[in-house]
Amino acid sequence: MDEAKPFCIPKRAVWEAYKRVKENHGAAGVDGQTIEDFEGDLSGNLYKIWNRMCSGSYFPPPVLRVEIPKDNGAGVRPLGIPTVSDRIAQTVGKNYLEPILEEIFDEDSFYEQEVVKAFHELTHESRWPAPFGQLPERKRRSGVKGQAKPERSDP
Repeated sequence: MDEAKPFCIPKRAVWEAYKRVKENHGAAGVDGQTIEDFEGDLSGNLYKIWNRMCSGSYFPPPVLRVEIPKDNGAGVRPLGIPTVSDRIAQTVGKNYLEPILEEIFDEDSFYEQEVVKAFHELTHESRWPAPFGQLPERKRRSGVKGQAKPERSDP
C-alpha cells in the first residue's frame, strides 16, 4: 500500500467490489461501457478506480437517466444508471461503511436508507470530507442505538 495516499483502501476491496458488480449484470451507464467492455482492460480499470479512491481524487461521472414505469402504473419515474466504474466505487464504499453503520443503528430502524443517504453525502455532495469511514455525528439520525424512540400513537 502506498503510504503517500490519504485513504487506505486495499486493492482487494476493489477486486471484491468488481466481482459483486459483475454478478449483478447491470446495464451500461452514460459512457456506454458494459461489464464486458470494462473487462477488456480489467487490471488497468480496477487500478484507476483504486488509485483515484485512495488519493481522494475520485469523482463520480454523470449517470444515464432513463424513465421507468411507476409501480402503480401512473406515469414514469427517472432512474439514474451509473457507469460500471462508478458502481464498483460505490460498492467499495458500501462494503466499507455498511458494517460500521450496522453497529450504530438498531435492528428495527431503517438503517439501509441511512446507509444510502450517508454514502451519497460522503461521495457525491461533500467529496470525501473526512478520512474514509469516519462518519460525522450529524449523519447519525433517528434509529441510532441508545436514543429514545418516538412514541407510537395507535389510531
